[in-house]
Amino acid sequence: MAAKLDIKIIDEDVGLEVLFRFQDDGFLAGASAWFALSQLLEFCESLESYPIAPDALPLLIGGYWSSDGLAVQQEHVRLSVVPSGNQGQLELSVSLGVPPAEGRGVLQRYAMARIAIYYSEAEELAKGLRSLALAGEGESSFLFGL
Repeated sequence: MAAKLDIKIIDEDVGLEVLFRFQDDGFLAGASAWFALSQLLEFCESLESYPIAPDALPLLIGGYWSSDGLAVQQEHVRLSVVPSGNQGQLELSVSLGVPPAEGRGVLQRYAMARIAIYYSEAEELAKGLRSLALAGEGESSFLFGL
């Protein structure tokens, strides 16, 4: 079975709410976070780099930010990609957390998965996410490991 990442974008007044749902062989997790369009586009651009440079790894983080906006205090979404091995593969890490219904206490749930992907799959993810972000709404599914 292929791993699947579903992404849905909803245009809100405060930015783009992005809902993520990841599933792989019985594992299932979901979370959401708000992003500026520029954050999503920067992540997409870094995903399309070939080869991915160790000093410019693709990273997308969303959650509760500090009041000065310089650091994430509580991560709800983290997507990262790093080179893996010497066969041209990458490792996609997906971390998803659900905050409490009220306040900024301990996450209700947190899950993380790592899967091997190819550059072509990273490029498809970048193209699809960019298209959704520029449209400001919509949803798409991405399959890995076919």
